[in-house]
Amino acid sequence: MQRAESTEKYGTWFSKGVTAEEVSLKCLFQIERCKTWITNLTTLKEEADQEVDAKKKEEIKKVLRSMTKEEVLALYEEQG
Repeated sequence: MQRAESTEKYGTWFSKGVTAEEVSLKCLFQIERCKTWITNLTTLKEEADQEVDAKKKEEIKKVLRSMTKEEVLALYEEQG
């Protein structure tokens, strides 16, 4: 398997002549690294989602502040 193909498929590459034990150990290391990355990415996504939600709320508040009380009440009643 070519280096680029191995890296695409496994996230790492294996040199020619590598032993089965070396492959097994490297796979274990790569699995643990990926678990850490998944945890970190999940946390990062949750933080980014919270930031997006906060920005959306601020945009909604800005629009609502630009409306009269009657317009806000009418909008609320429409959604009722």
